[in-house]
Amino acid sequence: MLQFASSDISAESEIAKAESMSSRNHLHDEMRWRAVGMLQADARQSVVARELNVHRSVIHKLWNHYQRNINASKRRGSGR
Repeated sequence: MLQFASSDISAESEIAKAESMSSRNHLHDEMRWRAVGMLQADARQSVVARELNVHRSVIHKLWNHYQRNINASKRRGSGR
């Protein structure tokens, strides 16, 4: 019986670890806007990542994506 209990606990910890890992690699809309706001206020990407508890690469990709979209929208309307 103890064997089952310990395997249940380890299974739960694996699930928690997987959920934690996925949350460190994904941001919901509210968190994206919060991150963008912090970056616009000249916060370092590493600081934003630590504050939001995500991997630094997530913030890096978000910022690059945001800047590409902002620049594309400026170009689209500038010629008219």
